[in-house]
Amino acid sequence: MSDAAENANEGMYATVAQADVSLSSDTHVHNIVAAYRKAHPKPEDITPYTFAAYDAALVLMDAISRAVDGNGDKIPSRAQVVDAIAKTSGLRGVTGTYSFDSNGDATAPPMTVYQVRNGRWVAVRSVAVQPMK
Repeated sequence: MSDAAENANEGMYATVAQADVSLSSDTHVHNIVAAYRKAHPKPEDITPYTFAAYDAALVLMDAISRAVDGNGDKIPSRAQVVDAIAKTSGLRGVTGTYSFDSNGDATAPPMTVYQVRNGRWVAVRSVAVQPMK
């Protein structure tokens, strides 16, 4: 969105492929964000992708845990972890609920719509993008 710079006109829309946690009405999300902000109070501690990275780590930890369990509590192979990621379904994160298809692609990835209002980009709505049928 910063690429628009001074060309960003009032009312212009843009999308970002992640959910904006500030739009969430979920108490679980607010609690995680508040705890993070308390532990990391400097403005530079939170980037546009902080909570997306949190969720990516959550997906990996969940998949690794399931792969270890499925491998008799032994270190799984990379293929076993990748398979576990593809089998992730309904994992609740901060930026959305994650499920993946057999190719490892998110089935309903989050996206946020922003609009220029009073010369600033403002988050309008976050949505889970559904595949076209």
